[in-house]
Amino acid sequence: MSEGDDWQSQFKEVDYYVVGDFAACIVSTPMGTFNGYLGVPPKHPWHGKHYDEIVIGVHGGLTWAEDHVLNHKELDIWWLGFDCHHITDIAPNDRVLPDTSYSPWNPTFKTEDFVRGQIESMARQAVEVVVMEGERL
Repeated sequence: MSEGDDWQSQFKEVDYYVVGDFAACIVSTPMGTFNGYLGVPPKHPWHGKHYDEIVIGVHGGLTWAEDHVLNHKELDIWWLGFDCHHITDIAPNDRVLPDTSYSPWNPTFKTEDFVRGQIESMARQAVEVVVMEGERL
């Protein structure tokens, strides 16, 4: 294996926990940012859908919808995720940090607490979808 082939090993789990009825995971990236993930069970309306098919309010929009996050591939959970490496974000390990003095987007570093809050918001929205559609998990 050549250098760079094992890029996924550079992503590190920060926390794996439960929010209500949902699994949650926070991951640190090689760029020094965090990604947040919420796992929905098989009977949830979002299970198995591409992230572009899911209407949810989360920082930067969803950028992940897969059956795994890092080494978590259990119980048929469908993982929905977002990242904090957008034009409104500062990534500490970027080679060139943005000059925030003139940026109309006012980029900021998104902390682990920020990501945790976004995951909690995702969980609330996931419950609302179930209630609106009359589903049971």
